[in-house]
Parts: sequence; structure tokens; C-alpha cells
Amino acid sequence: MVGPRRTITKRTRSQKGGRGYSSSAKRTMFFPAKHEKYADIVSFKNPEQAKHSANQLLLDFDMAKTRAKKVRVKRVTVLASSRAKASTQKKALSSKERKEYLEISAVYKKAYEKMVLPER
Repeated sequence: MVGPRRTITKRTRSQKGGRGYSSSAKRTMFFPAKHEKYADIVSFKNPEQAKHSANQLLLDFDMAKTRAKKVRVKRVTVLASSRAKASTQKKALSSKERKEYLEISAVYKKAYEKMVLPER
């Protein structure tokens, strides 16, 4: 004997499990580089090298012919700023290193604020 029929309803995002990872798993911004060119450009060694890297990224942004490349360069710059800022949370850093990471973050932030994407 078959029981009463159930109506099929669409599962919500939380029932599906969100974006493909469990809610207890933490996502990180420290993943391997997709683009080796930009991985070689971005530097966290000291603020002077970060300035040089930011200028190079700005130049790449200005020379980019497509919007997709401009988006990629801006995304790299935003990620560099975020990684530098997140690195200040490490417990084993000296106050000097923490200050340098904050300076590096500010350098990349200033660079990505100059990057204005064209309209679609």
C-alpha cells in the first residue's frame, strides 16, 4: 500500500548546503595564485616594494584593452590589500611588522581606489 503523496517543494539554499561547502568550514583568502604574472608582481616584503608593485598594477590596469582584464587587475589589487590587512592578525608578529603590513594594505587600497572600471 502506498501512503499519501507528498508535494515536491524546492529546497532552500540552506537545505542544499549553501555554496558547496559546509557552514562549519572556513573559507580562506590565502589560496594559490591563478595568474602567475600577477603573483610575481604583488609583493609583501616591505612598503617600498608594495608601492612599486601597486604602480605596476596601475600601469597594467591603464594598458588593459578589455574590461575583463581591468576587472582581473583590480581584483588582484583588492585581494593583496585584504591579505596584507588579514596578516596583521597573526599573533607572532612584532609591532614593527604589524605596522608594515598595515602600510602595505594602505598602499594597495590607494591603488585600487584609483582603478575605476568602465561601464558595461
